[in-house]
Amino acid sequence: MTSITPWRIILLDEIDSTNRSMSDLFARVSAQRLVVVADHQSAGRGRRGRTFWDVPRSTLACSALVRLPQRVAVGLLPVVVGNAVVSAIHHLGAVEATLKWPNDLMVGKAKLGGMLIDGVFDGTVHQLVIGVGVNLTASPTLAEVRDLCCLADAIECGSERDFYSLRDSLLAGFLKELDGQLSHLLHGRTDLLLERYRGFLSTLGRRVQIQYPGRMVVGLAEDVDQEGCLLVRTATSRVAVRVGDIEHLGVVDDR
Repeated sequence: MTSITPWRIILLDEIDSTNRSMSDLFARVSAQRLVVVADHQSAGRGRRGRTFWDVPRSTLACSALVRLPQRVAVGLLPVVVGNAVVSAIHHLGAVEATLKWPNDLMVGKAKLGGMLIDGVFDGTVHQLVIGVGVNLTASPTLAEVRDLCCLADAIECGSERDFYSLRDSLLAGFLKELDGQLSHLLHGRTDLLLERYRGFLSTLGRRVQIQYPGRMVVGLAEDVDQEGCLLVRTATSRVAVRVGDIEHLGVVDDR
């Protein structure tokens, strides 16, 4: 992105959901590059409406408003956001952080955070809300049972880095990386986006089971196509999956 217009950040002590708040602003906000950050979400929302409850002042919860022209391949936005947030986490020292397709941030088998992208198309412009949540100093309570972790443990800083310094450092790094990745998207540099994404994606090279509306796919996660779909080799064919609930069944190659 060639624009150097700074991100405008709204910092809140508590809100029900940053994505919901940002969506409510669509009708009232004319400019893009707006970010809502909350130190506590009382009704956090994940993909497919899943809920979670965080510990106040322990998590980076932010939503960024982005408007993209009709010509842009918005199906690659999860690639853009995943690249940006993992790169920012790596810069802070948590170099073991990876992406689990389609939207989980992981350290090993433990979930570090996640992403959620909402949006509408008004006929000329895609209005998109990019939601990111990263556990910084403690893990939230999820509706489903999951192994969880936090960034402070992943970078082995413990009490040496408090919530506020981790929040500010990660937010600044994420927005800087997001600008770079959005620039690649706007200029059609798909190969650059996917090359980095493949390097972060722990799902590749694993046997997976994916459940999505009307179908279940079991096979080897081989690659990601030019539209950001996961390519899965089943017993009978190669299937492109855009989104679904995934389970890693085991490593097949040496990734």
